[in-house]
Amino acid sequence: MNRSISYYYSSKLNKYQNSHLAVDWKSKKAQYERFSILLKIIEREKNFTITDYGSGTGELINFLKKKKYKKYYGYDVSPEMVNFCKKKYKDTKNTFFFNSSKIVTKTDFLISSGVFNVKLDFSINKWEKKILRTIDHFNNFSKKGFSFNLLTSYSDPNLKKKTLYYAKPEKIFNYCKKKYRNVFITHDFELYDFFIFVKK
Repeated sequence: MNRSISYYYSSKLNKYQNSHLAVDWKSKKAQYERFSILLKIIEREKNFTITDYGSGTGELINFLKKKKYKKYYGYDVSPEMVNFCKKKYKDTKNTFFFNSSKIVTKTDFLISSGVFNVKLDFSINKWEKKILRTIDHFNNFSKKGFSFNLLTSYSDPNLKKKTLYYAKPEKIFNYCKKKYRNVFITHDFELYDFFIFVKK
């Protein structure tokens, strides 16, 4: 499964390079809107460590500059994405990139933007199992909290694509609420996403 996703995004990177299109966002504004919402989990904290799961071209680093983070760890299943970021941010201190779906360093916070969207031709059942395993992984490797987004099942039917996964917000929230307790969801933006936040 990871191999297929890796190939998909590596192909996007080869085509679009350092662009929001390389990570499937329609615009940089749309990409940054998600960052802004997901980072509400951090609130006013400074000198925190953070994991960017599905780091893509590492654009979150530029968004985080005003946040005064202590260390940044980016994970991506595409080796091309990771190599691209290592070159792009070679002079940026305290940034580390890993070509892996398994996190190795526990950080204060973890955010993940868009990693559950592209299911390609995998079955919904198989994809949902992967999502729940990954959410548990987020929990195990974050000390203070984590946040992530998914495309909503309430998206306009005529705009839905077969290769994308549209989650039922209540199903994901219910799973997280039962396991992690301090959970909140937001679905009130002019976006086709909903956002889950888990605080510890």
